Amino acid sequence: MLMFLNIKRAELFSKISQEEIMSRYFGEFKIGKKYRNPFRATLGLKADNTPGCSFNYSNTTGMLLFYDKATEKVFYDCVAIAELATGIMKPEIYTHLWNTMGASTKNTLENLTLRTGNNKKSDIRVELEEFKSKDLDYFIKGNITLEILKYFDIRRVKRAWINGFLWGVSTPGNPIYRYRQKDSIKLYAPFAKKSDKFRNNYNKGFLDGWLQLPATGKKIYLVKAYKDVLTLFSLGITSVGVLSESTLVSTNALQILQSRFTEVIPYLDNDETGLKMIEKYKKETGLIGISNPIGKPKDPFDWACKDIEDFKTFIKECNLC
Repeated sequence: MLMFLNIKRAELFSKISQEEIMSRYFGEFKIGKKYRNPFRATLGLKADNTPGCSFNYSNTTGMLLFYDKATEKVFYDCVAIAELATGIMKPEIYTHLWNTMGASTKNTLENLTLRTGNNKKSDIRVELEEFKSKDLDYFIKGNITLEILKYFDIRRVKRAWINGFLWGVSTPGNPIYRYRQKDSIKLYAPFAKKSDKFRNNYNKGFLDGWLQLPATGKKIYLVKAYKDVLTLFSLGITSVGVLSESTLVSTNALQILQSRFTEVIPYLDNDETGLKMIEKYKKETGLIGISNPIGKPKDPFDWACKDIEDFKTFIKECNLC
């Protein structure tokens, strides 16, 4: 007899993805392909002879759903499919899935709690895995080695959940990386559409690379992206990444940086947004910023990817170090 451990839905999805459950109890599937519903008899309906059902992700919840418009329920998530396949109903189905599938999951899991603006608790959970060769190819173009990624505690994510729901799964063409600063986390999917590239629970004003800064130094640069921090670090240049390209460094952080470094220099993109921010820094903080020359790649990472030697010449001629 199955022992009921009172496993909750969020606990289940923290260990097992909805795709794994759906695959186990429905079989192999693909988004966009048409299928027969093998559970019509269980639902008290005639057998499904014509493939007309499909899989897709909900636009509102992000849940993977099996759609069959010929049934009263219309759509079924992975737990509902498991119920149909096993005959075990809620809440016992959660414990059944945990015992039969969760015990085999041994990958590294990280769970980090965040608070939203209304002070409501939320969670980001990531399952980590080793970097693939394509990941290293992506970073090495920007002069970023595996040793640098380890030094800055950057990891590849296998799967990521937000509030118990699967947010993303790394694929060869769409990897996800985890940035971490103390108890805060940022998810970065470089090849996703703009609205899906980032999710984070950083505190306001937090700077990427802050924990790896030397105690003191001559120059430190404020850059837009963490990968720019990594590229500059590979070339002996100290920098930190701001939260977004339209965000000034916080007053508190700036005061700390100015107490530790002789010069604090905004180094932003050479596009319209970046150049406007350089002017904003000058007007509101008195900091004099720089950018790559017009006609060159917009940021340090992109320039290193295109022509590392040309970028090194710029660094030397402008005495960036």
